[in-house]
Amino acid sequence: MENYYHILGLPNYASEEEIKRAFKKLALLYHPDRNPNNIEAEEKFKLVNQAYQVLSNPLQKRRYDEILLYDNYRYAFSFKQPERQQEPPQRQYKPPRTAYQTWRMERGKQEKQAIIISIAVVVYFFVVVTAFFQLYARLQYLWAVEAYENKQYEQALHHLRACTGADHSYARAYFLKGVIYMEHKDYNGEAVANFTLAIKNTYEVPTEYYYKRALAYTNLREESLAEEDFKTVLKEKPQYDSLITKMLADAYYERFRRYDKAIQMYKKYLKYEPHHQQTFYNLGFIYKEKEQYKDAINYFSKFLDYQKDNVEVRYERALCYLYDQQLVNSCADWQIVKQLNPDFQDPSLDFFCSRVDSTAVQRESN
Repeated sequence: MENYYHILGLPNYASEEEIKRAFKKLALLYHPDRNPNNIEAEEKFKLVNQAYQVLSNPLQKRRYDEILLYDNYRYAFSFKQPERQQEPPQRQYKPPRTAYQTWRMERGKQEKQAIIISIAVVVYFFVVVTAFFQLYARLQYLWAVEAYENKQYEQALHHLRACTGADHSYARAYFLKGVIYMEHKDYNGEAVANFTLAIKNTYEVPTEYYYKRALAYTNLREESLAEEDFKTVLKEKPQYDSLITKMLADAYYERFRRYDKAIQMYKKYLKYEPHHQQTFYNLGFIYKEKEQYKDAINYFSKFLDYQKDNVEVRYERALCYLYDQQLVNSCADWQIVKQLNPDFQDPSLDFFCSRVDSTAVQRESN
């Protein structure tokens, strides 16, 4: 069987970091997507993947290193010098060993055996200790999940810290910590840090990891970083386009105050949900903020088609009509607002509507 280290182009007993870097480089080089119909590249990719599966697993790597170490010693002690050829055989007489020579030979054998035994003991204890910490980390994670499901978030964080303290590469523990910090503690900076550690310690990163980090970046108003993670999610899961379009639209409007981008995303979302009332509502307020009153009136009107007695939106449309110098329509809306909520006050609308023909206003109200 070919040496797994040599398959990855590494010396024996290379570190985990060297193994990861070598695998990423070779996987990219021989990946079937980059080498279509190339059987040789496909076979090499399988070998590289097989080698990585063994060497990236700490327990399997240690066992494999023990095998290499044992084979090297066995080879060293069984090596024989090649016999000289083309020389006639001669009978050689060895002088008898002295007591000192015999003692030195026996002592050399004992020293070699002691070295092998010492190395085996060290490796054994290392494997045992590592296995213990991995088991401890696993138990802490399971207890954390149980506490989280029972809404005991501080207790869950306590177990998760113990888990990552015992195993620094426990990606699921980092992810759950990020979820708790973001959704239940509002510590979005800590959430981003833990989501990032979860991503770094996972070979095949679940889409949810990028999605949650994008939400945390959004809460921190990190627009470009949030966009980058959302794009990663869409690349892996294009079926989430509708959901992420809505989330980006809300983020541009509520968090980033990027109204042009928000308008673009909301209009894209209306292609998925053409009757979405909250989108009409938000677009109306965005256009009003941009002083584009005709567009604001348009989306407020679409909203009122579904909720005609909504006092807030009808009042906002009355103001937009007023700013757009459509006094009759403005006063018609204002009259309905006063009917729905007699306590509602606006001196400006009262002033202008007192000077508009009441018959025309009544006609528009109906």
